[in-house]
Amino acid sequence: MLNWSFFENRKIIKITGLRMRQINNSERREKALEMINKNIQESGMTWLKLSAKSYILVETTRGLLTEALDSCEKAYQLKPKDPRSSYNLATIYRHLAKSKYEDYHPRMIQTNNFYRESRNFFFMTGLLRATLKEKGINLEAVLNRFLECSYKALELSHREPEKKHIQTNILMMTDQYPECLPLDKNSFKYLNQITYEHILY
Repeated sequence: MLNWSFFENRKIIKITGLRMRQINNSERREKALEMINKNIQESGMTWLKLSAKSYILVETTRGLLTEALDSCEKAYQLKPKDPRSSYNLATIYRHLAKSKYEDYHPRMIQTNNFYRESRNFFFMTGLLRATLKEKGINLEAVLNRFLECSYKALELSHREPEKKHIQTNILMMTDQYPECLPLDKNSFKYLNQITYEHILY
């Protein structure tokens, strides 16, 4: 999800009891989710609560992302012109696209090694496929939605580091799914600065 430094950290702490960087194991994630759900019940949904909830759910469910996607969609509806809303949705769909692979595929092994080391979680592709089945969507729909949300975030963002990061993600996806996402290289200002070490995850 988009760098949490862009969020109001004091509010994050208030609704989860923790800074986002501290939610790095199952016990802390469960505690944070419990506090967010309680806060939503007591004072209603806000963009920040829904965004934080979807972020934590991604790192909790190992790929069963139905609830995370629903929370992200609701957050998007509350702030459709906030680039983080579009970016966070694109991130969910980017994860769901991993359903293309098997758990033993080298790309998934590399991806899961990265997430285990950096955030102490991993994805199971069977659960990602279960999410697609539950939502009634296929890989093509996932990739199209990823592109739609990514380009909207790119259009709305006014920060160059964010734009570069979004463009890197689009490049990564067009590398992984060339049959579905042909790349117009002329549209990428930063393409010559991006190396393949940036596009593995």
